Amino acid sequence: MTLGAYSLKNKYFATRDRKGHVKIWSSTNHPDKLFSLFNFDADEEALAPLQPKPEPVEEKVVKKKKRDPDASGDDDAEDDDVDEDEEAEGDEEKKPKGPVREIAPVLIGAPEASEKDRMIEVIWSGFNVNSTALLCATSFCEKQTVICCVYFKQNKRVILKTFKNKEHPTCVFQAANSILFVGTENGLIEFWSFDDDSMVKCIEAHADSAPGISQIVELKHPGPLITRNVTDPEKKFLVTTASDKPEFKMWTFDTEKCTLEPHIMIRTSFTNGIRFVLETAPEQIVCVDTEKTLKFYDFKHENEKKDNEKTKG
Repeated sequence: MTLGAYSLKNKYFATRDRKGHVKIWSSTNHPDKLFSLFNFDADEEALAPLQPKPEPVEEKVVKKKKRDPDASGDDDAEDDDVDEDEEAEGDEEKKPKGPVREIAPVLIGAPEASEKDRMIEVIWSGFNVNSTALLCATSFCEKQTVICCVYFKQNKRVILKTFKNKEHPTCVFQAANSILFVGTENGLIEFWSFDDDSMVKCIEAHADSAPGISQIVELKHPGPLITRNVTDPEKKFLVTTASDKPEFKMWTFDTEKCTLEPHIMIRTSFTNGIRFVLETAPEQIVCVDTEKTLKFYDFKHENEKKDNEKTKG
């Protein structure tokens, strides 16, 4: 996931593993890991009482060997050389050979990570700080969504908001400046507001979908057969899919009124659900099912299709 908000200008990207840890990388031909953020969606302060108390560390007392004052100075010099050599050898043994593998700290009570967890970057006008990025992460097991601020200069993150979802979250999408869509199990979409930290609405997008919403994407350049003469600049065209439904739905979202209205529903020839959907052209959408089968859907007039076939022939 590329980070391009504020002053970052796509210089970095973030990854999240299946254990819930986030790593920040530089966007170069040979990316370097800059720092790690362990237990990304865990609140360390709230979980502090659950952590075991650290064991007291015993200080080691090093006893120096007494030297014979009657010994010659040359012997003392030789002994000093031997001591220095032994110390140097000891330091070399302590130094790790090769790259050091990071060990994530164990945090009791931290949210259990899942392969269904999702993470995106969000841009919110209510929070604008240089050298930072806002990351939104869902926790499927904990039924929550958190908004974290990543500070690049301090190599740390701070949890700003925590949304408690009604169902297990399965996908996330920023619909407007202060509105977040969280797709959940049972085919629901929850509308969350950054301004008042509350769920303002919940709709049933794909009825009776037990695994839930698999994706919510915006069509950046929808063609005329998709827009159908809808010219309102305040409206966006969104596509949603479900993991167990062979269909994808198009919606119109009014950013001012915060309303999501059904627009078009396409039943596909898939035998199972749709996992991914992508806009490849203003008149074309590609869908991928749960078995990694691709199918292309063109939104063109019949005359245009015939002309394209003749040109190819």
